[in-house]
Amino acid sequence: MADSKLQRIQEQLEAFRRRKQVEEEANKAAEIPASTEMDSQQTPQEEEPKLNKFDYFAIDVLNIYPMRKWREWCTVDPLRCWIATGCFWLAGQILAANAQFGIVYFMFSAFLMLFLNLGSRKEGELSAYSVFNPNCERLLGQITAEQFERDMMIRRNENE
Repeated sequence: MADSKLQRIQEQLEAFRRRKQVEEEANKAAEIPASTEMDSQQTPQEEEPKLNKFDYFAIDVLNIYPMRKWREWCTVDPLRCWIATGCFWLAGQILAANAQFGIVYFMFSAFLMLFLNLGSRKEGELSAYSVFNPNCERLLGQITAEQFERDMMIRRNENE
């Protein structure tokens, strides 16, 4: 009795697998002509890269319209640009101080200047911090802890 149940279940499983295989082959056969028709009618367009949820927050602050215009003005006439920027900042500082938010304005300005002056590296340029370089590559002439220790303790490194 147990053998007959097991045999019946195996037969049902085989039938199910055959049906699935036939369905998959039919789907593949239907997809191939449709794709060849699309290729002959239209040229394939490049797909746009899909954005993940964090890419929506990836805003280049230096490339928004006011900053872009300010940078353009600064390249054309730097002296007037910095004088005007300083006057606007000073006026804002005075207004914030009158509103009892002078230190908040100053600290925000300091962090903003720090952020805006971070800069960026060119392609292929190594970072001063080796952990940010490919394969943790060090800059030429960069001293390591082992070298410093060896020099301070006046002992030879076994690797050299």
